[in-house]
Amino acid sequence: MMAMMTLMEAKSKLIPDQTVPSETVESTDDIGSAVDLLVKAAGYLQFCLREILVQIPPYMKMKLPVDLQENVLEATYIQALGQGTEMQLASSVGCKNATLSVKRRLACEQLSYFSQAPTAWGAMKHLNKKIPETAAKKSQMYAYLLEEEK
Repeated sequence: MMAMMTLMEAKSKLIPDQTVPSETVESTDDIGSAVDLLVKAAGYLQFCLREILVQIPPYMKMKLPVDLQENVLEATYIQALGQGTEMQLASSVGCKNATLSVKRRLACEQLSYFSQAPTAWGAMKHLNKKIPETAAKKSQMYAYLLEEEK
């Protein structure tokens, strides 16, 4: 329950109130606090997975609603971390002071989180298909160069 409330609070930081017709730009404070809230929600979900669900007998776990099943909670946990990382990456891309290594680390971290979730969607669906294709092309190119060098 706390995790869902925290996720709703993070959403409210990022999505402006639709009833008030004004053009507001997300501030870096809102993005930073939304990232903190996503990490906090992920912590609640991880605690639930590691400490609470392991103590529930299997026959009771089967009776839990779909939203409280272990695989759904784990996917939500991973997606919360992935979304937080995605927002950090977007902020670092726009920041002139962020180094390339920081951006690369965040991108790799984001990819690892989203590769662990129920299925890929959005930009990650494209990247999950694109990265193996690019890797295969590069390995073919390097194999050709290696053969040529021999």
